[in-house]
Amino acid sequence: MGNVDSTTDLAALISFGSTNELYGRIGARVAKDWTTMNGGTAQAFGEFNVWDQLGDKNAKTAFANLQGTNPTTVTSLLGGSWAQFKVGVSGPVAHNVSVFGNIDYNVAFSQAGHSLGGRVGLTVA
Repeated sequence: MGNVDSTTDLAALISFGSTNELYGRIGARVAKDWTTMNGGTAQAFGEFNVWDQLGDKNAKTAFANLQGTNPTTVTSLLGGSWAQFKVGVSGPVAHNVSVFGNIDYNVAFSQAGHSLGGRVGLTVA
């Protein structure tokens, strides 16, 4: 269950309703490991997932004037189903330091939309 506190701006009181989020995922991952010249292990992987939002699909936001009168509620439809494609690599660069990176692409089934994301990072053990 998520809840964001209410807020105000110069013209309105804004109240965000709580939602119950539950997501289901089914997928597969393939990976290939290599031993590096310094004895570490590098890895490349590919992943495919199908996601579905199973919980509350309605987010409600209420707006009112600064005196709290004339409220209006806006409902937004969240979630749906989508496919995710991900590829990535990781490997050592020093005795206790590894780098990683991945890129993922998501495409919606139940509505128009797609996204592209990625991560890069450093792990120090």
